Amino acid sequence: METKKQTFSVANLYLNASADTIYQHLINTKGIVTVTVALSDRNVTVEYDLNIISADNIIEKIKACGYHAYTREIPTTDFLIQQDAKNLTKPNYRILFVFVFEVILLTVLWILHITPWIGLLFSFYSLYVGRIIFMHAKEEIQKKNPSSATIGSIAISISFLYSILLTIQNTVNAYPFMISMIMILGTDIYKTKYLKYMQQASTTSLNIKQYIPENTAVFNKTGEVIEETSQLKKNQILIIRPNENIPCDGIVVEGYASVDESTLTGIQSNITKSEGSYVYAGTRCLHGSLQIKVEKIGEKTTLLQFA
Repeated sequence: METKKQTFSVANLYLNASADTIYQHLINTKGIVTVTVALSDRNVTVEYDLNIISADNIIEKIKACGYHAYTREIPTTDFLIQQDAKNLTKPNYRILFVFVFEVILLTVLWILHITPWIGLLFSFYSLYVGRIIFMHAKEEIQKKNPSSATIGSIAISISFLYSILLTIQNTVNAYPFMISMIMILGTDIYKTKYLKYMQQASTTSLNIKQYIPENTAVFNKTGEVIEETSQLKKNQILIIRPNENIPCDGIVVEGYASVDESTLTGIQSNITKSEGSYVYAGTRCLHGSLQIKVEKIGEKTTLLQFA
């Protein structure tokens, strides 16, 4: 028998009589081994046979007693798949280290007056690694908009051709031109990759932040008021209605609703939320209403950790 122990949150579970009703209803269900009802935490822990009954069946059994339940979730970022950020490619520091190593090596060869033909081999290797700069220069010229890649390619070409000329003459004075070529090449490659990464990251940040509403309804002593999301404070109570995005990470203190968490998971998934459930900024309330106690705001929210 393959068993699993799982905890379910139950909304509006306050009375011992209610706890007893749920306990008796579950313990007499085929496939359920043990049941523990924690009235103080408003949750039910059930050990059940996976081959006979499922978590969804248990939720339906609890609903049959007149209470809403959901699979208890532990807030975590491990399951998150940021759709825009997953394709970001960070600049490769290894390429930079290769060029730095070559510069140091060529400097040593120059000081020791070693034949420049050895340095020329490293120059050819550097050109092969940095061929992407010439590709970018070609694109700039085709678009009739020459920029840094074009200028860098010209400087690299001049240094390389002159170093070949001096190498043929077998003079160590070829080394400074080889070194300058590699330094220009390494700088241009890293700058190009870094700028591309920053542009992607900026686009991702804007795409993520569009899921956070600018204003939200706050419940205070005088009733319901509308406040800017940026002005929210921890432990405030928010009111979230159908088709509204949740502006913060927080805990549901009242209500029952279906929430779309696809902005976090990348998968269309409607999760039932009720009292005690954890909700995330940027997710959308589809059906029902919730009152949420603010836990994390702005850059501290799970969603904006990716921005």
